[in-house]
Amino acid sequence: MNVRTKYDNTTAFTLVEVMASVLVLGIGLVLVANSYMLALKASNSASNNIQALYLAQSKMDALEITDLEEAGFSPCQYNEVLQYAGRDYDYNIAITKDAGSLTLSKYYVGACLTVGWEEQGSARKAVLTSFFQKKEEDEESEEREL
Repeated sequence: MNVRTKYDNTTAFTLVEVMASVLVLGIGLVLVANSYMLALKASNSASNNIQALYLAQSKMDALEITDLEEAGFSPCQYNEVLQYAGRDYDYNIAITKDAGSLTLSKYYVGACLTVGWEEQGSARKAVLTSFFQKKEEDEESEEREL
């Protein structure tokens, strides 16, 4: 006769099975937490990039609106530290009469704008380059010089 007791071992989990499942669950949680941290760092880096590019674009737009000569941006280097969204950005603009080639230099002025910042112990930067059309007076004076 086969007598069944109240506590049958065939339907319960053993201690080894419970420990193995806790181990698998722990490894899975560590991997998810690590992925979350990497995603958070990437998001922070992307946010800093977007803020720097927004700052650079707004400065470049300001240059396009103002006349370069009136604003005192004749060929020069200009450096400034700007605070934007709680972070310090090094703002550097270089304006040259030489636009890279003889044909472009005849009609355009080159402007290279660099915004740099410190992120997680390393230097990062965003660079925008643009060409502004010279005024007709400038073109005529250069033709006389040639």
